[in-house]
Amino acid sequence: MERSVATFFTALAYRSLAIDWNAKADSAKTDHHLHQALDLEPNDAYNLVFAAGFMAAWLRSPKDRESRQRSGIGAEKTAAWSQRFNALAIANV
Repeated sequence: MERSVATFFTALAYRSLAIDWNAKADSAKTDHHLHQALDLEPNDAYNLVFAAGFMAAWLRSPKDRESRQRSGIGAEKTAAWSQRFNALAIANV
């Protein structure tokens, strides 16, 4: 699937990769691909819904908290993510 994104780099493809990596419990790759999807289609409702669900679970999960610490995703990244999501959500109200 990763190679197909090189050919068809669409928000749907990146979101699909984010969903796949989320199912495999890899928060760093999920976050990376989700940001790529949001960069291409920042107002896409499906991107926003997945982002909201991912972020809510990601911020609450002790396992993901440990994963964020290991991968270097700290408070700054989490705060930036929150600000970006809030800005997108407000823009779509």
